[in-house]
Amino acid sequence: MPRPKQNEHTREALIEVGIKHISQHGYHGTGIKQILDELKVPKGSFYNYFKSKEAFVAELIEADMHAQAQQMQPLLDNANLNPIEKLRALFEKQRQKYSEHQGKQGCLVASVANDIGNSSELCQQAMQRSVKALNTLLSGLISDAQTQQLIRTDLPAKQLATLMWTAWEGSLIEMKIAGNTDNLTQITDFIFDDILKTN
Repeated sequence: MPRPKQNEHTREALIEVGIKHISQHGYHGTGIKQILDELKVPKGSFYNYFKSKEAFVAELIEADMHAQAQQMQPLLDNANLNPIEKLRALFEKQRQKYSEHQGKQGCLVASVANDIGNSSELCQQAMQRSVKALNTLLSGLISDAQTQQLIRTDLPAKQLATLMWTAWEGSLIEMKIAGNTDNLTQITDFIFDDILKTN
């Protein structure tokens, strides 16, 4: 018997709600049933769209990565901003996003990584692509800022990008523990006023 035809709207809705739940509750803390119930989608139809929960979560990571890239593009294309202003604007945009959810919804990659680490090759590869894409973006802006003598030049751009990303991800864990986004403002100020400060 042939599989029912996929509904693209339903697929997109599953991805959107999946990102929300897993960012908030993690891989193990989110059941497929609660996502399906929220959308009033029959349980059996889930596997018309995704082979498994693991495949579903890997696709969520990819979808979230592409969505964030699209959201960032207008800032990156803004010729009125220098590289360091673009970096600040990107961090502020992320801070605002987390603030809208009162600190309850964290980073999708961090949520999945905390729960399953490298136990799923499919999810691990998706997480690696996401982190690589972000670090490449940060490194590029940092390198441009260094060329323009806007920030410190004694450390390689890639190393600074990794340091920024690690500090930010750590602050997102603290955010979920505290239940608010106060520390995100503090870490952003620390990154730009201390970590990247010119020599």
